[in-house]
Amino acid sequence: MNIPDFLKTNKNINLNKQQIDAIHSTDADMLLLAVPGSGKTTVLVSRIANLIINHNINYKNILTLTFSKEAANDMKKRYISLFYDINSNIPHFSTIHSFCYNILKIYSSLTKNPIPSNIDLIGYEKKNVLSQIFLSVNNKIIPEDEYDKLISDISFVNNSLLSTTQLESYSTEIKSFKEIFYKYKEYKKNNKYIDFDDMINHAYTILYKYKDICNYIKNKYRYINIDESQDTSISQHNIIKIIKNELSLFMVGDEDQTIYSFRGTSPEFMINFQKNYPNGIVKKMEENFRSNLDIISSANNIIKTNQKRFKKNITTSNKQKNSINIIDIKDFSEQYKNILKIVQQNKNQIIGILYKHNESAIPLIDLFFHNNIEYYSKQINISFFKSFIVKDILSFFRLSIDLNNIEAFKQIQYKMYISNDIMIKATSDLSDLSIFDKILSLKGIKPYILKKVEIFKMNLPKLKLKSPFDGINFIESTLSYKLFLEKKIKNGYSAENIMTKISILKTIASNYKSIYDFLDRMEQIKNHININNYPENKTIQLMTIHSSKGLEFDHVIILDMIDGQFPSQNSLEEKSCGNIDYYEEEVRLFYVGITRAKFKLTIFHSNYINYQKIKPSRFIDIMLNKKNENIIINNKNISNDLYNDDIIGKKVYHKIYGEGFITLKEYDNITIKFEFVGIKILSLQYSLQNNLIHIDK
Repeated sequence: MNIPDFLKTNKNINLNKQQIDAIHSTDADMLLLAVPGSGKTTVLVSRIANLIINHNINYKNILTLTFSKEAANDMKKRYISLFYDINSNIPHFSTIHSFCYNILKIYSSLTKNPIPSNIDLIGYEKKNVLSQIFLSVNNKIIPEDEYDKLISDISFVNNSLLSTTQLESYSTEIKSFKEIFYKYKEYKKNNKYIDFDDMINHAYTILYKYKDICNYIKNKYRYINIDESQDTSISQHNIIKIIKNELSLFMVGDEDQTIYSFRGTSPEFMINFQKNYPNGIVKKMEENFRSNLDIISSANNIIKTNQKRFKKNITTSNKQKNSINIIDIKDFSEQYKNILKIVQQNKNQIIGILYKHNESAIPLIDLFFHNNIEYYSKQINISFFKSFIVKDILSFFRLSIDLNNIEAFKQIQYKMYISNDIMIKATSDLSDLSIFDKILSLKGIKPYILKKVEIFKMNLPKLKLKSPFDGINFIESTLSYKLFLEKKIKNGYSAENIMTKISILKTIASNYKSIYDFLDRMEQIKNHININNYPENKTIQLMTIHSSKGLEFDHVIILDMIDGQFPSQNSLEEKSCGNIDYYEEEVRLFYVGITRAKFKLTIFHSNYINYQKIKPSRFIDIMLNKKNENIIINNKNISNDLYNDDIIGKKVYHKIYGEGFITLKEYDNITIKFEFVGIKILSLQYSLQNNLIHIDK
């Protein structure tokens, strides 16, 4: 049976030459590069059907792995919808975690060793465990906004299989991370608990040590398909390599959509496919069936600035243009009201409102609530409310209402230079005096502290008489909070992130006349932030760009296109020093966002946020081809000798980091141990071509 002809005749699906070639391919090891909207799921399940129907492969010998349960179910449904009528045998579609759990069950059955009773603690239990460990190590409670970062770092280390030496040099904002990591590992061992990352690593250890189990898996699954291969980490790639036999490995993905580095993924796993599988071949599907022509052109403009990728060119037969709308606004706080107009004028469109950080959705949730706009919000967490800035501003307001609100006072005590010792003395006073008067009555308090307390005591009652918007301005100016934030910025906090949080608060505050209403609404948003988490019949959908991968919308709106946010300040700083990995992931993330759009793409452009000068995202000009963001600035000839492995051990001079020695070379990445700043991983090509380093010969 000719599968493409069957699909055309019976399912009204017309395949192009690249798709047909992929379906008919029976090469032992193959990587199929599938650009966004190229029909990869249809091709993958059609290739499986071709193996079963035309090559007499037993469906039980075919294993298809992907990352998410949702993706596995979608592939199974697609296979059934297309081919169940002609072949009712359904091959195995699974997540890689489910597959690894089955390996643990096989191991348990053979060795009589029980599987750990706790498979991944539920959220609050895991948080309690890690919070207690953090407290025991650092002698302080973990700040709310650091907990998610801790979880992410632990997952990254596990998925990246970092060695003890690599863990020593692992850079993170979490204090005493290495000690916390090992204590958590010890806790899991003592309590017979494994998390999802452990499941993969344990499965690999079993397959490596127990050849009978490994051979059983190899013999059972002789044809292995990997969907969304760009989303697999090094630990997951190790699983794939060890279970692969000589017959067939078929990987489908797009290195240009690798956006989960925090899970240990990297585009280099795909780029190095033929080095890992010497007999492997790489094929491409480059036609996008989703988006209008100018959206595709913009996607090409942005992604081609990346260095670590295959050369490919997205094409489309769709000639529709005038799809991109860049809206100039005076201040980024105005983007929300512009969105309200767009959704009110386009009620029949499926509109995806995408953003890099969850907090960007909060003003929209408030605005939609006020205007009775139905929407669906996907996986919005409340980390915004854990930010010290949000806690501070809300505490200022609460304290203005009640000068004896101890909880609110403690949140902002350091803005008055009040130590914990002073607080203990003041709160031990059981009189009816306000906390301010109790502190002012204490003996031995330094004059500058007393002066600050008096300023707050005098001005806080004025705050409650103001509108919420004017109140935030009052906190910034009269109560010197702006100076406090400027010090934070000087100490390394992102100016753009701080300004964004203040802008979000002001945007919401502008909708209310009294601070009582503002505080009530902020509490409502916090408690009901995920109340609209059912997508049925919702034409307006809010989600991060990460969550949008694999989806498509009639109209895409991308928020917060600000240099320092998107791309992030850290990625720009690292790029200037020769490490392009973070910046290129930002490029890929933006590329994923714009390729969700079918007919319309809207982006806002401004030079101000919260009426402070900023730079609009450089991505806007690049996508419109107004300037060429060349990764290679110099086209000078570079000796091929510098790309050989014998540069390991050579002395390096870096413009910013100073003197160091090359300790490791992996393809284009070199690891350098610098005398003063420690270990850094840089792009060899970028660093040489931009004169950032000199290597002794």
